[in-house]
Amino acid sequence: MSTKSCPSCMADVPVEAFRCKHCFSDFNTAPKERNGPLVLLGFLAAMLAVGGGTMAWIHETRSQETSLVDDETKSIIFTRKSASGVETERVPFDSVKQLEYVIGGSNAMFELVAVTSDDRRYSIKYSEKQIKGDAVVISRLMKKDLVEVQLLKTFAD
Repeated sequence: MSTKSCPSCMADVPVEAFRCKHCFSDFNTAPKERNGPLVLLGFLAAMLAVGGGTMAWIHETRSQETSLVDDETKSIIFTRKSASGVETERVPFDSVKQLEYVIGGSNAMFELVAVTSDDRRYSIKYSEKQIKGDAVVISRLMKKDLVEVQLLKTFAD
């Protein structure tokens, strides 16, 4: 009598058997294909894409941005430090049309923004706490009007 090996439990069973007498595995059904390596490869590709996107975003975002209102040069100096280098921009007081004290701004709850004569906007200072005192001091230093802009909607609006 010839025997064959059961694919599940590796026991010897007769060739004519339809099921294993030990584990009752059916010899007529095809074994299920496993796509484990394909799922693992897809998971690794997704992790690579997310990691690459995150690293690109970190590289492109500005790591530090500072502003200085300089009375000696009569200008506002903006310095941006990022992974690609340091950028400096100087805005003279003469080109500033007005200063806006923004409540409910895009960067923080309270912002001090310089608006130039060509309507470009430069954020000088922003904070989650009140900076109105600083805004008044800077507006007097620059000899510019300070306009309060309310972007935050209240129940009265």
